[in-house]
Amino acid sequence: MVLLNICIANLSWVQPFDSERTQTGNFSVYSRKLNVNMMNQIQKYSMVNEEYARLLFIPINENKRQAVILLPQPRFSLDDSTMNCVNVKTPKFTLSSQQNLINALNYFGVTHLFESNNTDFRDIAGPGGFI
Repeated sequence: MVLLNICIANLSWVQPFDSERTQTGNFSVYSRKLNVNMMNQIQKYSMVNEEYARLLFIPINENKRQAVILLPQPRFSLDDSTMNCVNVKTPKFTLSSQQNLINALNYFGVTHLFESNNTDFRDIAGPGGFI
């Protein structure tokens, strides 16, 4: 989930989802069903269809990057998986993300942090805590 959040937050779909087609629907998380906003789009996408799952590749940005979504086949779930000893070799990589939290913090009433005359943060940073 972390990887998905980082990638999707900083990238855009080549074919954006039409917000007017967004509808609420059930999303299963373990044995719970959550009512969430579901994006909806009919396009031609690359897909690998296997016995246990389908891999859907959705283009992001214009430089051939793809978001990969794992879709379990309806008759299988995470409960059908087994633990195995796997020798994983992958290139080393670092995940990083930058988020502008000003709007989110303002929404929750945290506004004084961004006032130009308020640079004293000693209460949270100790003596000399200025930004």
